[in-house]
Amino acid sequence: YINMQQFFSSISFCLSNIGYLFILCLPVMTLEIALTSLIASLDIQSGSDTAALEAIGEISVQVLFLVLASLILSVALSGGCMTAFVHCPEMDWSAHIKLYMPD
Repeated sequence: YINMQQFFSSISFCLSNIGYLFILCLPVMTLEIALTSLIASLDIQSGSDTAALEAIGEISVQVLFLVLASLILSVALSGGCMTAFVHCPEMDWSAHIKLYMPD
């Protein structure tokens, strides 16, 4: 029963704060799209691994930068969502906190 209540409260939170969550997700989505377009622009015709490694080797610095930035922003996104959900004003979290953090 508690898990379904948490699920419904999560969905309710997401629907009522969709604008905030979109702004929070926008940097991660932008980096993922940039990384996808960078990889797609390689245009590797052959199916060999060496051709793919050679093509990626030419732009390895850009790929490394985008992957690291995406990883950092993804972790920040998770933390931001958890912080926003815990600070939601219309919910009483004392029961949930006691459930996961017993005295």
